[in-house]
Amino acid sequence: MCYNFISKFQNGGNYFIKNYRTSDVAKIIGVYLNTILSYEKWGYISTV
Repeated sequence: MCYNFISKFQNGGNYFIKNYRTSDVAKIIGVYLNTILSYEKWGYISTV
């Protein structure tokens, strides 16, 4: 599974979209992989 995140550059206000694997998202926000999968199951987040 992949997730899109929209980030904003601090200078210029430009936006970019980057795809992350489920395990990468878990590492970035500091939770277990199963937490991300639960969030998806509950409808809090959706995959690409």
